[in-house]
Amino acid sequence: MMIEDWETGQLYWNCLSRHEGNEAKAVADVQKKYFDDFAKTKDLHFFLGTTQQYHNVAPNPFIIIGTFHPKKEIQTRLSGTFARLTKPDTQKLTLQKSLPGTHPTSMDTRL
Repeated sequence: MMIEDWETGQLYWNCLSRHEGNEAKAVADVQKKYFDDFAKTKDLHFFLGTTQQYHNVAPNPFIIIGTFHPKKEIQTRLSGTFARLTKPDTQKLTLQKSLPGTHPTSMDTRL
């Protein structure tokens, strides 16, 4: 799959410069960064897109257009909203009767 992400490209160019033009070492460094760092210590996501140039020609027209790699967060307890919903039935009735815009997770769509 082709990668068009500028950060990944810049990482490659920096590695290529550091290894004085040795492409094999630069590629190995980029792979090491993604497989040993991002994949193990971060919550790695790829943004995919297509281009018209490859859309009807390639068997897989998707390309990586960006990456998102926030820190991994280990959830040690239930979130507040879910915990409130799992309490006794009186709590459920209170949440069901709440007006739009008053519950912390609801969005007020009024202008």
